[in-house]
Amino acid sequence: MDDEKLLADTTAAILRGAGFDAKPVYGGWQAVETARSFEPDCLLTDVKMPEMNGIELALVISKMLPATTIVLFSGQAGITDLLDDARDNGYEFPLLAKPVHPLALIERLKDLTRQK
Repeated sequence: MDDEKLLADTTAAILRGAGFDAKPVYGGWQAVETARSFEPDCLLTDVKMPEMNGIELALVISKMLPATTIVLFSGQAGITDLLDDARDNGYEFPLLAKPVHPLALIERLKDLTRQK
């Protein structure tokens, strides 16, 4: 999930090419509705977004679909407080730095899905 449509579409296309069933979404509430119907094994979301940030989305999805692995990614500094708040509430999410190389992303997601 990314509010930058081109980035979300490109990432989904790369993941589909690697064999994942990836669906791009561009907003937090759209991601919640898509996850509710799609029930993904893994959700990849940007942290800094309007409407609902990625950590808020991760918390909603974790409560709604506890088996879904959440992976955050961000190209911005200053998200430490957001991650600390999530940890304080008992949630720990992996974080990838943007830009993430497509092969590194694919390997990370494969590792996470193998751990299930």
